[in-house]
Amino acid sequence: MSVPAAHNATHARVSEETWSLVADNIAGRPRPKVRVNRQRWAVVVVVGAGLCLVLGSILGGVAGAQIDDLMGAMRSGWPSTVGSVLIVGALVAWVIGFVWYFRQGAPRAWSTPTSGVPRRERQWIDRMIRDRAAFPADHVEELRSIASNRLQQSASTVVLAPGFVLLWAANVFDHEWAPSSLLQIVASVFFVTILVVTLRYRRQWRAFLQETEPRAGAEPAPAS
Repeated sequence: MSVPAAHNATHARVSEETWSLVADNIAGRPRPKVRVNRQRWAVVVVVGAGLCLVLGSILGGVAGAQIDDLMGAMRSGWPSTVGSVLIVGALVAWVIGFVWYFRQGAPRAWSTPTSGVPRRERQWIDRMIRDRAAFPADHVEELRSIASNRLQQSASTVVLAPGFVLLWAANVFDHEWAPSSLLQIVASVFFVTILVVTLRYRRQWRAFLQETEPRAGAEPAPAS
């Protein structure tokens, strides 16, 4: 990856007001509107998780037998063995993933540097850190913080997706074909796709961080 030179056309797509907002978020000084939005999202997530838990408990108690009918009968022989191996693989993948996740440092909730940034400008910033658009040399530090944050936040996908894919594959192997089998196959394909895209983005973000890493003794790049 080569660092693209900044030019006015690209620079103009992200206003100085937006760069100032990003800098405030990075410094831990979110503006009132951003703080309120974060609080609202926190409430939505907590309430949504609570509702899912309650509805799941009610559904399990009321329609448990019907849900069981959607699962095929357990197989025996080699399909059951393959399923057991895949389940063990899922557990191992999650253990390894969570150890790696917490060792690298989990991101703070709602700490996205681009919080409050208009969608169009946020898209341009994302293109800058994925080497698809030139970026202003005088905002490299903000872009490095955003790329680092993206790496941290996307780590949860890398941790969770492989285990779920292996778990669903195990259910397909050790159960007879049933309506739930198709759903699990679709979910597996979806999670594999998300994982592949995430890994690609992570490679681009790491490349940006490596290419823009300050060199010892190097003079700062002139502002465009």
